[in-house]
Amino acid sequence: MQILSEQNLSVILLKGAVFAHSLYEDIGMRPMSDLDILLHKDDLETGVAALLKHGYYEPVLHQREMLKKEVAHDIHLRQVDPPQVDVEVHWLLGAGEGFRQKVDMDTFWSEALPQEGRQSNVYVLSPTANLLYLCAHLAYQHGMGMAGLLWYLDIARYLVKYGGQVDWEKLIRQAEFAQWSAAVYYTLVALQEKFGTTLPKGILEKLDANITPQEERQIQSKMIPIYGSAAVALKGFQQLTWRGKIKDIFSRLFPSLAFLRERFGIQKDWMLIVGYPLRWIELSRKYLIYLRQKKRLKKQ
Repeated sequence: MQILSEQNLSVILLKGAVFAHSLYEDIGMRPMSDLDILLHKDDLETGVAALLKHGYYEPVLHQREMLKKEVAHDIHLRQVDPPQVDVEVHWLLGAGEGFRQKVDMDTFWSEALPQEGRQSNVYVLSPTANLLYLCAHLAYQHGMGMAGLLWYLDIARYLVKYGGQVDWEKLIRQAEFAQWSAAVYYTLVALQEKFGTTLPKGILEKLDANITPQEERQIQSKMIPIYGSAAVALKGFQQLTWRGKIKDIFSRLFPSLAFLRERFGIQKDWMLIVGYPLRWIELSRKYLIYLRQKKRLKKQ
């Protein structure tokens, strides 16, 4: 936060970075694998450059630069020295530029609230925006069939503390606009089942009425607990536009040379010619494992 504050950048803290202090009696009760922050899209390059100068680096991923902002919604950075903290710098919430769901980030920023005890440029999402984002994050990014109890517990505790500040009618409108009605509906239903969460009368019925067939299919597909990188990739692939799908396929089949060097330990440039066949064999193997797992689940 100090590094970004020195660049005069506004930052929104997300999820565990806020909840460890605000929702739990002790920060040790809310484990995190990374820190999530949100920057304005126009500030992304400046913010990432500042972090890169202060001991962070960007791990090599398979995506080429042309695809990074198409399918991703954040840039993953890692601290060079121990404890090697991971930071995900978001400019979008929920999905990348090439996904069907469209999110009005201006609304999220216009309703942001100052974070107590932080620099003047540090904010948190409003209760309405935060609830909307948390439901979409759980249902779309993790999938309700694979989401851990922690993410449900965050939302349940959030509603206990901030539910009275949620503008439920606005939540319904924003969920419909973003095509997140199914994500919010099924998450809230799960909270009732797991924690007995109390909701305003008629909210579930209104959300249910706005769910499109496409949303329903996407959420239902993510309720199947199939694990592995291939399953995650395929479920994300289904949400892309046709343009995004073409770029995603090309990026996975022909990743960057830097990725091939790191992935397969290739040291000499002339050996890179075997990198792509190795990549194709790797992808084929992962897909076959996914098909076997899916077939086994159907038999159960």
